[in-house]
Amino acid sequence: MKDGIMFQLFMASGILLTGIFTLFAASGSVQSDFRAIFSIEGVIGGLVWTVGNVLTVPIVTRIGLGLGLSIWGGMSIVVSFLIGLCGLPGLTPDTLTDVVAGVFGIIFGVASLLIFSFVKPELEQVDQARSLLPDDVLLRPNGAVNGSDDKKPNRVVGVIFAFSSGMIYGVQFLPFQYWDQHRTKPAGVSKILFQIRFFFSQFAGTFVGAVLIFVAECVRTKNSPKGIEPAAVGASMVGGVMWSVAAMGSMVATADLGATVGFPLSVSGAFLVNCLVSYFGLGEIRGGRNTALFGTAVVVNVAGCVLLSLAKA
Repeated sequence: MKDGIMFQLFMASGILLTGIFTLFAASGSVQSDFRAIFSIEGVIGGLVWTVGNVLTVPIVTRIGLGLGLSIWGGMSIVVSFLIGLCGLPGLTPDTLTDVVAGVFGIIFGVASLLIFSFVKPELEQVDQARSLLPDDVLLRPNGAVNGSDDKKPNRVVGVIFAFSSGMIYGVQFLPFQYWDQHRTKPAGVSKILFQIRFFFSQFAGTFVGAVLIFVAECVRTKNSPKGIEPAAVGASMVGGVMWSVAAMGSMVATADLGATVGFPLSVSGAFLVNCLVSYFGLGEIRGGRNTALFGTAVVVNVAGCVLLSLAKA
């Protein structure tokens, strides 16, 4: 992609498309009328996600994907766990049967992300990867994307962005949790159907946020925003659809299991799938050192998931 902002706009289009399809499920049956809900909490949640997501490219260009992912992923589950454990005004604190297991589950989750950050993927299509990067940057061996030697990116800014993004991701589903706790479910409507009626608001907020950020970029660049590779247009929209489906599951998990367990399990599960696809599907992880680090990260990640599950059992 040439620019993360344009990519996010197309991704948000795919997300909104999924939100439109949830309207059909919101009726509950073919014969009944649509019963969609447009909630301000959902719009806020969507806007929050776009702010965290737009920081991704500046993070990767400054500190690399491995370190960036470990920081924002670890920070997000720590923030979510603490908020769920302590509660916030309007949010009921979560009840854990074993707080110690929950704490160690979070520690293991963060540790697995940090371990994986030391893995150096071996990409076969380096030239294709370069063609998707902005014209004025180079992909360096350490995974960070830097400019010329006389203008190195500020790593401190990248770390600050990563921590900020992690904190934002950690609270992105709290508006849905608040809505779920304070809205009365109509009689005769299942809980999952009632929750589905919220999703359009969340995804509409995501699209609005992406459009606002793109408009701001147009103003900043005097109507000359960076474009996007044609090959990335479809991929970004498909990615948006896939992300939105996963987000729906994560929102339900956060609401039903609590922010202490639901969201951290979602992040850890996504990380585990990403690791397995990278190793078995794409063959990006090779060599003894990388394989050992990969295996350790997976084992630690699974152990953290088990501990989190025991904390809520």
